[in-house]
Amino acid sequence: KHNFPTLINSDVISDIHSNDIYKNGRTLTIASKQSVSANYYFYRNYFLQQGWIENIGLLETSIGTAALQLSKGADVIDISFNKANDVTYIVANKVMERQ
Repeated sequence: KHNFPTLINSDVISDIHSNDIYKNGRTLTIASKQSVSANYYFYRNYFLQQGWIENIGLLETSIGTAALQLSKGADVIDISFNKANDVTYIVANKVMERQ
């Protein structure tokens, strides 16, 4: 599987990995039948429980968008949420230091 958390009724549309000398990157696009806020709180709580720190948290349910940025040491994840046609589209970009 994709080894990335998703809410029930969610599908991973794409999962792209990139590597350079210093960092490993990963960008996922996920389509979810759950609301923007349900997805926002799911990912926020998931990463906070894993020891990540919230840098940015914006939830605008009235316009169907949200954004999260979390970090753990030098690792960063940016997640955006956008609602279209009763589907929440999630783009997660994770950049990790190479081990």
